[in-house]
Amino acid sequence: MKSGWQATVGLVVCMTSATGGAQAAEFKDIAGYWGASYIDTLVDRRFIAGFPDGTFRPNAPVTRAQLAAMAARAFDLPESQVSNLTFKDVSPNDWAAGAIAAVADRGLASGFVDGNFRPEDLLTRAQAIVIFSQVLGRSSQNNTAGTLTGYNDAAAVPDWARPGIEKAAAASIIVSYPDPNVLKPNTVATRGEVAAMMYQTLIRLGISLPALDIGVVGSDDRPAVPRARAAAAERVEIDRLVLLPELNVFRSGDEFSVRAFATPGGQANFTLPGIAPAVPMEEKQPGVYEGRYVVKRGDQGGDLRLAVTLRGRAGSSTTQVWPQGININR
Repeated sequence: MKSGWQATVGLVVCMTSATGGAQAAEFKDIAGYWGASYIDTLVDRRFIAGFPDGTFRPNAPVTRAQLAAMAARAFDLPESQVSNLTFKDVSPNDWAAGAIAAVADRGLASGFVDGNFRPEDLLTRAQAIVIFSQVLGRSSQNNTAGTLTGYNDAAAVPDWARPGIEKAAAASIIVSYPDPNVLKPNTVATRGEVAAMMYQTLIRLGISLPALDIGVVGSDDRPAVPRARAAAAERVEIDRLVLLPELNVFRSGDEFSVRAFATPGGQANFTLPGIAPAVPMEEKQPGVYEGRYVVKRGDQGGDLRLAVTLRGRAGSSTTQVWPQGININR
């Protein structure tokens, strides 16, 4: 199966209710953040919420379960019976079970061919963009031919995602900062990015929100971000990943290495969910990071999504996922 999200919607907050979480004015980690205006307004309107510690964590990645929770909340989906869930890896007692049931019941979310929903998988920007294009439905433009010609990295868009991303581009809901002319389809979506795209989607659905175009193609609007911080954000990019050996099955005693070609001078690590959390990667030469892992006897998992995270000197970060699932001792 391609992504498991090709007919899905949503984003976010696994943290607090709108009444119990920190409000926008209290967030201590969005001052100077490029998407602060999006976040402020959405929180004020109770579409999203922050964490109990007074943060929003705009650079944190988004999981599929969080996305389902945001979809159910932002698009006001009626509750569904969690007992009807058929995903093998979602229990009726899971925190996001109700939201997952709501989006699945309305055909907005699909699982994978193995019967799993994979609620903790990280979401790529391509998946997020396709999700919001699905939310638009008939309100989006029908003629999307040539809508990606203005993007510098349109060739990197996966085939399965192209129709949805073209629809999203035609509706001007794609947000990419600091360069609106890149899609970064295979980079993991952050909470701030998804909030911004959700904002644009709500406007296209007819919700009355203040017009914002930060990070949208054709925008001349620029937030008041200190230049040093903005420059640092621009430099934190992962160009490509290499897995050696390039296999999708590893067994006890096997060693594999992960190599990332990215912005030099940062700190990198890779994660294999449930197996190897935050394995350090050494910068072998400028912009080339490498980390190794030896599979242990007790390690086990199927179709795991390896992810590399790079953090820059100023604290900006980005995450990219290896496109193929990895099986450990299966």
